[in-house]
Amino acid sequence: MLDEDKDINFIKSIKAVSRKIQNNKDLIENEAQTRQNLIDPFLDAMGYDHTDLSIVKVEDKADIPKLNGLKKVDYIIYPTKKDEEPTILIEAKYHNSKEKLGNYLKQLKPYFENIRSQEKRVEFGVLTDGIEYRFYSDLDKDNLLDNEPFMVINLEKLTTKDFGYLKKFSRNYLNIEAARAFALEKKYTDKLLAYLKKEIKNTSDDFLEFFKTKIDFKKTHLDELFNNIIKNVFSVFNEKHDILVDIKKNNIEDGIDPGIKDNNIKTENLKKFEKLNLDMKAIYKNLESFIFALNSNEIEKLETNCYTGFRVQGRYFVDFSFRPRVNKINITITAALNQITLKEGFTRYVKNIGKWGRGDIQILCTSSLQMEEIKYLIRLSYNNIISKKVH
Repeated sequence: MLDEDKDINFIKSIKAVSRKIQNNKDLIENEAQTRQNLIDPFLDAMGYDHTDLSIVKVEDKADIPKLNGLKKVDYIIYPTKKDEEPTILIEAKYHNSKEKLGNYLKQLKPYFENIRSQEKRVEFGVLTDGIEYRFYSDLDKDNLLDNEPFMVINLEKLTTKDFGYLKKFSRNYLNIEAARAFALEKKYTDKLLAYLKKEIKNTSDDFLEFFKTKIDFKKTHLDELFNNIIKNVFSVFNEKHDILVDIKKNNIEDGIDPGIKDNNIKTENLKKFEKLNLDMKAIYKNLESFIFALNSNEIEKLETNCYTGFRVQGRYFVDFSFRPRVNKINITITAALNQITLKEGFTRYVKNIGKWGRGDIQILCTSSLQMEEIKYLIRLSYNNIISKKVH
């Protein structure tokens, strides 16, 4: 599980790559520049020094017979200098290629399968354009690379969970057995989520019949009635839990537990709150009282491992992540850049770069002297949700 304080350098490194992508992607003109400016920095952030030939081999031979010159893998990763066998193969492409990234799987497949045929340990294949990373393995059939990725990470659209997922494949934390178990679980979790989302949108007869038997729905009732019941139930799940199904609790990487509303249940974030000094605790309690005073009947408080969030009309407008080691509170709100003036060391724009919260603007709370300004920003965020000014 990611710990924001413990893993702060890893998180910062990945965020730095994300910012680099946003700043440079439009200037990149070919695959070579993609590697140099996007992929190499990502490998470094993951702990794989791209200049260390004992860890990262570039344009290395895959010894594939009868492939008319397609014999070299863009990157072969050896997690430690002691490893004589590769673990990860990476095929790189230019992000503005006319062909979809997934279509290049036909190049990655023979590399992976040929190395496996030599009884070497390669476990994962990655297709990337420096922005999107598609992770593959041989989960469906041994030694044959799957046709679909078990995970897709977009560095321009990072979520809090993505940092935990990437950590599993970083050099300092990679454990082959655990990573493969995660890959298998994530693959089928995502499939189940996709299936449920499809059923929510267009419920099938088989799906309806299954649940009818579970609640003793009378055959004399109209199917349309039951269809509406199913949609209502799914709507409740969406409102109350944000997601229908999540990865098992023991394997979730700082995942959200939206159903936790009782502060007696100690999430990772609440454990950190207990370690704050008395002044910072008082600041938070003051802000919490202010928040509920905005609309006590409609505002919900929800606890997650990453933050304490508040929402109205089913949408978050403020959340708090506690940082006891530096005695600070990270706050995020929903606001547009043209609504506020950013101040160095106090507020910053964090949309699309990954952060410990759901908002667009991050506030660093360090003192009670900031209280009135923070309250103003929280009220602004609340009003944005109520008036639907920010989507």
